[in-house]
This record gives sequence, structure tokens and C-alpha cells, in this order.
Amino acid sequence: CLGTLVSTLTLCYPWLIPESRRWHVNSHRVSRVNKLLQLCSTKQTPSLGLNKIGSPAPTSIIYDKSVITESSLRAQKGSISCLVMEKQLRTITLCLFALWFISTACYRSTFFPTILPHPTMNYVLMNAIEFFSFILALILSYKIGRRPPLAVLILVSGLSSISLAITLLGIGSL
Repeated sequence: CLGTLVSTLTLCYPWLIPESRRWHVNSHRVSRVNKLLQLCSTKQTPSLGLNKIGSPAPTSIIYDKSVITESSLRAQKGSISCLVMEKQLRTITLCLFALWFISTACYRSTFFPTILPHPTMNYVLMNAIEFFSFILALILSYKIGRRPPLAVLILVSGLSSISLAITLLGIGSL
């Protein structure tokens, strides 16, 4: 019960997933798509027609200078050590590592060793608890975005695990 509670409270990864550009366009949130495109491009011209829904895409874009210069190419190269060296990536990596460790411990039935008599059944039960919440999250992500439904459904999934453990304790199965 303690392991599920800790993992439920530390589920931070839905907030690390960015919303997709396709979802923004389908939701008619063109201003956010424009901001994303401005961050990604080096030249933003008014002839692209990004503020109009249904405007034709440009057939060719001519840049005055090279899009990727030598210095920016060197700055874009990275390695696995960037996950530890850069502060923001280090924070995300440590959060995901802690979440992975806690979830693995729960799924391997170290926190719930006696829900069912067989360890394989414990593993299947732990996965079955979250299966339907992820299917619902995928359906809802198409309609209202990724982050809010994932956060809510994972929280509900964790709380249902806690309630299952309390119920089994109450009937004497544990």
C-alpha cells in the first residue's frame, strides 16, 4: 500500500509530455502552433499564411542564409552525458528514474507480495489495474489533449490500487 501511495504521488511524467502540434491545429489553437513554429524556425514570413485555417501550404521556401550554421550544428550535438550534465535534463532524468524504480518494485510485487498466491498473477493484476485507464487516456487525448487526462487517470489508477489493497485487507485475504 505504501509503494502505490508513493508512486501515485510521484507520477510526474504526464506533465513532461508536450501537446502535439496536430492536437493544437485540430482544436483551432493556431496561435499556439504559431508560437511553436516561431520557436522552431529561423525566419517567419507573413506569406506562410499560418494565421488562416485552411490556407494552402507554401510550395517552396527560400532562405537567405543556411538554416543550420556550423556553430548551431555544434551546439545541437549531444551525448548521453547531457542527461546528467544539464540541470533541466538531470532533474527530468532523476524524476523518471525514481518513478521507474518505484513502478518496477510495485509491478514485481515487492510491495504487494501476497495479493494472490502466485507472483505471475500479482504481476498481471498490477498491469490490469492500469490497462483500462491508459486506453481511456488515449481516447481522451485526442479530444482534450494529453496531459490532463493522463494525470487524472493515472491518479485514479493508483488510488484504485490502494483501495484494492485496503479491501483485501478488510476481508482477510492478505
